[in-house]
Amino acid sequence: MLTETKMKRKATSSCYTNVYGGGDEQQEDRLSSLPDVLLIYIFSFIDIRLAVQSSILSKRWVNLWTSLPVLNFDSSSFEEVPIYNVSNFVYKITFDNFIDKVLACRNATIKIDGVSIKVTNYKTMARVFDYALKHHVPNLSIDTSEYLTQYRTFLCSKSSDSLVSFTLKGMLEFGIFPKFSGLVSLRLERVKIVESDAFSCFPNLKELFLVNCKLPLDLHDLHVIALQLTRLTIFSCFYHPIPYERIVLFTPKLMLLELDGLVPMSFEAKLPVLETVHIDCCFAFPRVCDRNPHQPDEDQQKVNLIKILWCVRNAKYVHLSPSTVKLLSLSHSKLVQEPSPFVNLKVLNLIPPPNKPVPELHSSVAAYLLKGSPGVVVKALPRSVTVKRFCFAQTTSSPDRRLRSPHSYISRSTRQRANAPTRSEHRTTTIATGFRYITLLLFYSTANRVEKQIFEEIPHEFRKANMGTDSGNWHSALNFDQWVTLPVAGSRPSARYKHAAVIADEKLFMVGGTRNGRYLSDVQAFDLKNLSWSTVKLSTTLDAQNVNNSTSTENFPAISGHSMVKWGNKLLLLGGYTKDTSDYVTVRFIDLESHLYGVMEATGKVPVACGGQSVSLVGSKLIMFGGEDKHRRLMNDVHILDIETMTWNVSETIHTPPAPRFDHTATVHANRYLQIFGGCTHSVFFNDLHVLDLETLEWSQPQIQGDAVSPRAGHAGISIDEKWFIVGGGDNRSGASETLVMDMPKLVISILTNVKGRDPLASEGLSVSSALIDGEQFLVAFGGYNGKYNNEVVVMRPTPKYFKHPKIYQSPAAAAAAASVTAAYALAKSESLDFTTIDSKPKMDLSVEVNVIKEEKKALESTIEEVKAVNSGLLEKLEELNGTRVDLSKELQSVQGQLASEKSRCDDLEAQILDLQKKLSSMPSIEQELQALRTQKSAIEQEMETGQTENSGGVWRWIAG
Repeated sequence: MLTETKMKRKATSSCYTNVYGGGDEQQEDRLSSLPDVLLIYIFSFIDIRLAVQSSILSKRWVNLWTSLPVLNFDSSSFEEVPIYNVSNFVYKITFDNFIDKVLACRNATIKIDGVSIKVTNYKTMARVFDYALKHHVPNLSIDTSEYLTQYRTFLCSKSSDSLVSFTLKGMLEFGIFPKFSGLVSLRLERVKIVESDAFSCFPNLKELFLVNCKLPLDLHDLHVIALQLTRLTIFSCFYHPIPYERIVLFTPKLMLLELDGLVPMSFEAKLPVLETVHIDCCFAFPRVCDRNPHQPDEDQQKVNLIKILWCVRNAKYVHLSPSTVKLLSLSHSKLVQEPSPFVNLKVLNLIPPPNKPVPELHSSVAAYLLKGSPGVVVKALPRSVTVKRFCFAQTTSSPDRRLRSPHSYISRSTRQRANAPTRSEHRTTTIATGFRYITLLLFYSTANRVEKQIFEEIPHEFRKANMGTDSGNWHSALNFDQWVTLPVAGSRPSARYKHAAVIADEKLFMVGGTRNGRYLSDVQAFDLKNLSWSTVKLSTTLDAQNVNNSTSTENFPAISGHSMVKWGNKLLLLGGYTKDTSDYVTVRFIDLESHLYGVMEATGKVPVACGGQSVSLVGSKLIMFGGEDKHRRLMNDVHILDIETMTWNVSETIHTPPAPRFDHTATVHANRYLQIFGGCTHSVFFNDLHVLDLETLEWSQPQIQGDAVSPRAGHAGISIDEKWFIVGGGDNRSGASETLVMDMPKLVISILTNVKGRDPLASEGLSVSSALIDGEQFLVAFGGYNGKYNNEVVVMRPTPKYFKHPKIYQSPAAAAAAASVTAAYALAKSESLDFTTIDSKPKMDLSVEVNVIKEEKKALESTIEEVKAVNSGLLEKLEELNGTRVDLSKELQSVQGQLASEKSRCDDLEAQILDLQKKLSSMPSIEQELQALRTQKSAIEQEMETGQTENSGGVWRWIAG
């Protein structure tokens, strides 16, 4: 035993001999031929002590540890070992001395990728920390088991732009983190956080892990302000008796939330892009002595858990633990009447406990979780509960009915009888909406205490960036070609689709629509200056002479699928589905000045009542195309209404018209060409473009150039100058996520931007309008249905290049493209078409346009400078990579040479082996020959003995004889 200890100590001390000098020369072995790059890669996975100790295995490895890219120091595996030289004992080496020597002897030309240290001494930790920051280490991990109060002040004075990942473990106390501008991942374990705002110093933080963290007694709020954070994990935190109240999150990009062992929380706002949620709520503390006196009772825990589920209602993948399911099961009787919190749920995973069966799931709880998202995939669900049981049935009036929205699931008679709001509507109206600040309440508010608003505690720049309602210039900070959801001050109108909306006087006027099969009759106005909704209260026309050809009505009717245009100071509404029994199209009006409304009587060939048609304004005429009548017959005829005379006419067109359709979109280019795009029948969706020349009444179907576009219906379109913007729509399987822009003179379509599949813009039955604000054009979208009804106001700031006013068809290429639209474009007319003199659009102020161009120029110049800086950095990295590639090429050639020599040597050995095998194959015959020779030898020896005997007898006889 004593011998083994001495041998181990001698082997261990050899590693320190390599660091401090001395020791015998090592013997060469076969591993020495491995490339240094491979050896360094292997050594990077072990502790630096073991790496140094391994250098005794080969003479080439003596100084190899000085070039390791990753340094792992662990004091727990370090043993103070005496160093021996050839003569006698010298002294002992401590862990601190060993670290100092390793850092001093390391090759400074090799970049360090990571440093990890497990230590209990503050001085040693500070030494390694300073070394890592000085050498721009991207990955740093510190683990200490000692309570180091000095570390709080020590961290505040540090800063680094190169640190990407930082892990801190141990009983540490600190206030404000150092300024690590490039930090992406942060992991804290057993750390005591003593400041409420501890993470705002990390502008690029994307991952945050809080494991077994604690808070002091005087800290009630913890703010997590991270604009780029995509993952947040809170595991077994705050298990200690403190009056802990809430966590405040400002994480607009959070996609993964993991709550494990955390007391239930209450959310006050939604997580907009959240996709995956893990909830494992543990409601009992480990020990009785550690029990939190502020822990809520069981009833309040249920309420808090339900609030959690409502906050993460946008999640697609939800994982629930047995304890979470058990807590929900305790309230199964109350959950029967409650609406489901999840609206986009795709997968529900019930995590079974280790080595135990899946916990029982009450049918009421299953219905509560699943009824809001039909078709959910449920894993580990008991056999007695099936997913199909909680899916909504889709009722149709005929097999070929188009199944793409609730409007299609219900017959017309059923829709007309729908008068009461449904549970789903109540759920939507009670959801808290507004700012992106998210409040997580760990403990409920008692009767003696009212929760105060926390927004004044957030830094001012965050409030200004998200509230936006305090200033009328919110639009100036928007990026180009990106959809942005506007924050709304006050209440919102109910979510809907198949409504109509136009913009007048910097207000978005929205009328009617459908929700859960019920037609709506309200008129709402959204002020684009203060970002607030208001209800427009209308009255009937008292004097018929005030409005030409008008009659009064008692109440504004509930309507859906109608069209609305602005004519002077009035809004004109045509068509749509209503509860009345009129057989012909009704023209209604709303006076924006007097807020009067009524019906405008029309004469002539009035079209039949329909919905889903398109209406376009050309001069003083309205052009109506397509639609679906009350008997579900589809139409493709063209009706024209002269607003001045209120006379309807039917246009007798020539050539092949578009197929009968509805829910398409239309626009008029240059006051002459009516363009129809998309739409559908009851079973077929279109992505074609048809053009009608309003002078010759000739239909044509030109070929669209540019990006491929999927078929769609229920989309919305708006034309600005020569550009036609198309938003939303769907094809019964999914919503259209791309925003299209068509160059109408050239008939080239392109994808302007994309949104996510469940975005409000990827909806059917939405509306889009154009607004001119301070000389700039903006797109404003509202409503729609994509599995749920939406009431968000979404805006886009298109690039100003789309709104320049060049002359149409000035170039031969443009004229050739226009000629492909229809024969009337070029062939039916001998003269060339010039539409520059026909322009009904309002002119922009040239000074405003010049200012916009100047701002765009400045933005482009700054972008160019940034690109140049990035390019220079990339060039430096490229040169560095080229140098590394040259070195690796040399190493590769060396290894290839060694491999070639080894291959030649192997070939020689194989030849020798073949010769030996041949010789071994002839061994049996050689043995036979040897046996024959032995036999011959024995025979000869016998003959010789016989001859000698005969000769001996003859001699004696001769002598005797």
